[in-house]
Amino acid sequence: MSNTLTSKSNLRWMDGIFIAALLAHVPLGIEYARRMWRVGHYQFFPLLLIVAGWLIYSRVSKLPVIRQQSNLVFGLLAVNMVVLTLAVTLFSPFLWILSFIGLVCIFVYDEWGKPGIIEAFPALLLFLFVIPLPGNLDLKLINKMQFMASQLASWVLDAFGQMHFREGVVLITEQKQFFTEEACSGVRSLFSSLAAISIYGVMNQYPAWRHIFNLIQTVLWVIVGNALRIAIVVYVSDNFTESIASGTNHEMLGLGVFLFIFAISMSTDRALNAWQSETQNRSLENLVDDEEELATVGASPRTKSPRVKANPVVKWTLATLFGLLAIFALRLAWVKISGEMFVQFNKSTDLLASLETDLPKSIQGWNVVSFEHQMREDIRLLAPESYLWTFEKGGRQVKISLDSPYYDFHNLNDCYAGFGWDVDYSHDYAVGEATANAKNMTQLDMEKKNEYGKVLFTAYDRAGNLAIPRNDINLAPSGLEKITRNVRLALGLLNQDNDPRMSKQPLPISQVQLIYRSGTEIGETDDIESLFFEVREILRRTKRFQQASN
Repeated sequence: MSNTLTSKSNLRWMDGIFIAALLAHVPLGIEYARRMWRVGHYQFFPLLLIVAGWLIYSRVSKLPVIRQQSNLVFGLLAVNMVVLTLAVTLFSPFLWILSFIGLVCIFVYDEWGKPGIIEAFPALLLFLFVIPLPGNLDLKLINKMQFMASQLASWVLDAFGQMHFREGVVLITEQKQFFTEEACSGVRSLFSSLAAISIYGVMNQYPAWRHIFNLIQTVLWVIVGNALRIAIVVYVSDNFTESIASGTNHEMLGLGVFLFIFAISMSTDRALNAWQSETQNRSLENLVDDEEELATVGASPRTKSPRVKANPVVKWTLATLFGLLAIFALRLAWVKISGEMFVQFNKSTDLLASLETDLPKSIQGWNVVSFEHQMREDIRLLAPESYLWTFEKGGRQVKISLDSPYYDFHNLNDCYAGFGWDVDYSHDYAVGEATANAKNMTQLDMEKKNEYGKVLFTAYDRAGNLAIPRNDINLAPSGLEKITRNVRLALGLLNQDNDPRMSKQPLPISQVQLIYRSGTEIGETDDIESLFFEVREILRRTKRFQQASN
């Protein structure tokens, strides 16, 4: 009877500690979800988390429960607390997802031991698809794939006799130009297709080499599928109806392409089975059966599990610290994201439209020669709405655009790289050690075959306040400085509005950019910079931002 009560008591304690740990993960998990939802490539993450959780449970539930409650488990929980504390104080969603995955692993190990980890490992790897690659490597990968998809789409259009011209990821016909899902939005379906085929492989208990093969062949089919989608949109829009380029028809085409990619990836996978001999298939099945049997046998002797009677001080300490961390994380998350959490780009938060008359007909000898309002009608794209003025002076021409909405400062260097430019960029903002003479802008110096370009741009929030690149290595505070500031912020000892790297940015963000293109190397551009400085200040004082600041 005594042993039974002790077991129940331990069970309640472990449940309490894991619940406290889970609650401590919730506040920063909200920020993680917000950031992932803003990026179209990762919007499938809620479904993947649910499916991964279901697969983990379905695989380990067949094993006998061990309930280790060992010193190793308590030690791992302490390490997880350290990682989560670092994630919270740095306010880092990247560290948060690593901490969350670690917590899941610890729970599985505590309940089912080493056999549980072995059995759950393939499903645990699915979490990798909702961890954004560091250094914007995912965006760089997608930009490379854009060129392949655009080139392939161009060849398809050539085969059908469609007159067009390709410039980077832009396809231009006699009637209009088509962006390959916009330069900054990339190839659709890449990560969701990779996640889907991996889920299919985990459900079928494929070996590692089979997963690698499926990932490679799916990447190829993603390029092919998106090339076909681009070609279909261009051909149908140019010859029949433009309705396929936006709205419901465009969404249905995108869904159809995703299903096509997944279906043909599975067909390729099934074809591999047909090429293998019956003996090889039988051997693989026997190997899987043997591994499952060995795992089950290895898990069966429960009495050999390293169970210990935990020190009450350890249990109280873990539960209390996780509880305090949950309160601290909730407070910090509330201070940082309150007022922005439910901001959506709908009619209630739209900025006032800009007008042609918002800029004078002539500025510093530059004359307006055209004005255009571009609305690309797909709000998932980065900045689907643009107001474009073309200025001319002494045979030179520059374009000024006001683009929105963005969720944050967005560096345009990757966008222009998507158009085939070689880009070098530099920031100049009055932050940290920067002087008061900072120009508060980002500059791109660009070059491609027989052409040169310069882009200047500055971002403003809906109240007309400067938005800077917070995460750039040259502007972001050090890790220790960020931890110190976040702790003071959560304790109410710091006003984040005093530092542009931490201040709230009422969404949406608008960016004013100037682009100048030349067939020869670009020399001095003082007059172009002067035009940009005056234009951005005029636009910042328009009713578009004055209304937002009220």
